[in-house]
Amino acid sequence: MARQLFYPAGTGGDDTTPVDFDARRAGWSYSGLKVLDMQAGESRVVVTGTTEMAVLPLSGGGSVEVEDQVFTLAGRTGVFDAVSDFAYIPIDSEVRITADRPSEIALCTAEATRRIDPYYVPATDIAIEVRGGGVGTRQINNFLSADVRDADKLIAVEVITPEGSRGRRIRLTSTTSSAPTRSSSRRSTTSGSTETTASASSTATRLTMRSTKPC
Repeated sequence: MARQLFYPAGTGGDDTTPVDFDARRAGWSYSGLKVLDMQAGESRVVVTGTTEMAVLPLSGGGSVEVEDQVFTLAGRTGVFDAVSDFAYIPIDSEVRITADRPSEIALCTAEATRRIDPYYVPATDIAIEVRGGGVGTRQINNFLSADVRDADKLIAVEVITPEGSRGRRIRLTSTTSSAPTRSSSRRSTTSGSTETTASASSTATRLTMRSTKPC
């Protein structure tokens, strides 16, 4: 049976978790992505099991409780408005995420074996670089790239492209290889309709969620 690679808006999850892909559902071995749609004061408990996780506000913010620590996520109004802080959650953890206002919270995951202590990174410490030029210009928010933060397998970055480059958009990326030392998955949000696509080759897999809205 052919694997489903395209999920139209509203079919990648449910009302409370509009994007919900683990490695098994996506059809590969390592990376996953969830987006939690949360109301003010709402809490969700997530058990990481064999996956490590980055908790990143796409909009809104709140708190992350894990082990004996509480991290406050200042978050942001939306993905085009600011870089966000985030929290790293290791394997074999139970984490409680509480929204302090209506929020979309991304959970980027990768299968992992090495356990790293939970940590928090403020937005001011996120490394930003600009690549390309003209309509090919893109801003890379390296919040969990391989050379910036410690993780076992997970690599996650945001890529923002300007208006005029097939619409303004942002990608939250974590891509996996068939034998990774660090892995990564991709979420794209454009300035509406939503599509989720997945592609795989012998060496890499990629998960992309794209939302568009009228400019």
